[in-house]
Amino acid sequence: MFFYFECKTCKKVSDLFTQGERPAEVPKCGPCTTKHGDSIVETRSVNYFTWHCKRCDHTSGLCTSSDYPTLKGARPTCPKCHQSDAVFLVKPRVAGNAHRMAKRKEVGILGKRDRDDLDLYADPDGLEQAALEEMPGGGKGKKRSLALFLDGADEHPQEVVFGPTASNALLAKSEALYQDKKRFREKYKTKYGALPDKKNPLKTELHDGTVVPLQTYKNDLSSTEKVGTTVYPKMNKSAPTVVNAAKLVDRSVQWDYRELGPNSFLRRLCSLLYVVEFNGGGDGNNPVELQAMWAGGSLFLSTNNLAFSTSLLAALKKEGSVRAFLAQVKLGGTSTGTYVTAMRNFGKEHTAKLPVYQAEFSSGKYPDYFRFKWEYVFSELQASLTLGSPDIQELVVAKSATQEGFKHWSVTSPVVAGKVYVVLPKARTKGEGDTYFTKKKIHAEELFHPILMALDGAGILSDVLPAFVGGVKTPCRTCSMVLEDASAALGTKLILPTNAFGHYWKASGMHVPNPVFPPQAQTLVFGSKKSIDDGSINIYNTEMPPSPSRDD
Repeated sequence: MFFYFECKTCKKVSDLFTQGERPAEVPKCGPCTTKHGDSIVETRSVNYFTWHCKRCDHTSGLCTSSDYPTLKGARPTCPKCHQSDAVFLVKPRVAGNAHRMAKRKEVGILGKRDRDDLDLYADPDGLEQAALEEMPGGGKGKKRSLALFLDGADEHPQEVVFGPTASNALLAKSEALYQDKKRFREKYKTKYGALPDKKNPLKTELHDGTVVPLQTYKNDLSSTEKVGTTVYPKMNKSAPTVVNAAKLVDRSVQWDYRELGPNSFLRRLCSLLYVVEFNGGGDGNNPVELQAMWAGGSLFLSTNNLAFSTSLLAALKKEGSVRAFLAQVKLGGTSTGTYVTAMRNFGKEHTAKLPVYQAEFSSGKYPDYFRFKWEYVFSELQASLTLGSPDIQELVVAKSATQEGFKHWSVTSPVVAGKVYVVLPKARTKGEGDTYFTKKKIHAEELFHPILMALDGAGILSDVLPAFVGGVKTPCRTCSMVLEDASAALGTKLILPTNAFGHYWKASGMHVPNPVFPPQAQTLVFGSKKSIDDGSINIYNTEMPPSPSRDD
């Protein structure tokens, strides 16, 4: 709302002012006081609204005697496109309402610029003050005399047009975006219901499953592994170590990733990369883990197999982009492509999803759940798939020559935005001492830790632009401990795909000094419902659950 003074005798009006600028005393009219010895000046007000046409990107300020409900119902006609159906009126009185501001500032709904635009709400007079400074004839410390502008405002509402960079225009666009997101999320919840705990990836302790006690594994498994001073069971020499009870979960049960869209996108990407058979496949060429991370405006890919990682880097550069490479992945007999695949430990439910993922990466058309939260990050992720060969690079992680443990690792070159990085452990060269990693003694997500610390140290990560991790399976116990450490340091600046973890690998666990395995923790293991019902205590099936069904 604007205020102004009007002399009852000569009808002259003052400049507009806001509530915060309202003087304690009503001034006198100078000419009338001189002429008549006194003057009667009254304080008047006029409502002010900012509105925006989403069709033609036109923003206006409006002075009118109408209140918000009346004007919203009538909808002003856009003077640019001469239509009113796409006109959006900025809601007043958001300033000072903590609940309304919290909804608009919820992370994952609006990007950083849009959230910053909403800061204009912080001042109760913000819209009006900005309008006075940005309207034609106005300016910082200079206000236009608006006698003509207000003339007849009761009968004929007057408007002023704002440029696209005016703060009123930016706020209107951001508020309109918030309202669109709000309507979409409400419709999504109406169609699919609230996010159920038993399908929430971040509440796996509440998922249905069959718990196998650690003692059962001790009784049934023939091999052992000593970690510290404690002996734990394992299936055989090359298998992971069982350090906790396990929960066996049916891999065909779908989880709900509506709040973890970027993580789900990364998981889908890793699924297609994981089945590729470089150099004829086999244990020497195939990874057990393949993970991806989005952080600081770049995409990072990592595996626990150096031969696979280097082959992947060469193939991505050869094809010219991640999207072009994915199009050349040959899936069974239904597609053609340069790169052969093997499903390995993927079940039929997940195998059937891969052609769907491939088609979506090619077309850019994805299920609606990707729009529920973090849509602005999802858009950047999609764009990263088209980055060309010059922007596809290796990023080397090195151990410390003097200190043990993953907390002392470092990246050997600066990390910048707009890249696709294949993360590699530093290879051994003469004179390097112990700053290299030996084969299979480092896992995929572990390589992300020094990258996250470097980006956070540079002030690049935030709760609005956090890092996201997602991959082809639940993190193993070792990787989970490394990610948990990063999560403790970064808080809301790191979004993990699940709170679950798999079994422990002592080889990579050598980089986690003094590991602790809480007795109440449960390793998550996936398998078929039939095998679980038949009493299976499978410890090596690490397939992750498939995505939600398409909603069309």
